[in-house]
Amino acid sequence: AGVRQGHGVQADIRQKIDTLAEERERARVSEALLTERDDDIRRINAFFLDRRNPIAFIEAVERAAEKTGTTIALDIDEQAGGDNALRFRLALEGRENALYDFVRVLELLPYKIDIQDMLFQNVSSESTSPRGRSLSRLLLSVDVTTH
Repeated sequence: AGVRQGHGVQADIRQKIDTLAEERERARVSEALLTERDDDIRRINAFFLDRRNPIAFIEAVERAAEKTGTTIALDIDEQAGGDNALRFRLALEGRENALYDFVRVLELLPYKIDIQDMLFQNVSSESTSPRGRSLSRLLLSVDVTTH
């Protein structure tokens, strides 16, 4: 009976060793896959805003406003957006087509952006504007997904 028990214990130990070897191999394959996909993971993570440091996003929005010939004021609404997003309030002024261009550029920024509210206002007409150009205002509330 003692010999049979010894063989049973040996079989259990061999099975545990085989199981550990399989787990080790799976871990090695997973690690290799993660290493191969490191650039992809970095690119995906770049779509999400760092909640503690939103400066890159703010600078990108300011550059978009500058490129489209609009003026911008923005702030962060700390009470909105939830745990997975920061809410930004953007107030832009410029010609109507420049404001549309800004929205197109905003949608192309490399972040996950959800427009929550959008309000468009005509501020002045061509006849009342100092330079003969109509001036419009765009108020946006956007959530930017964070990680």
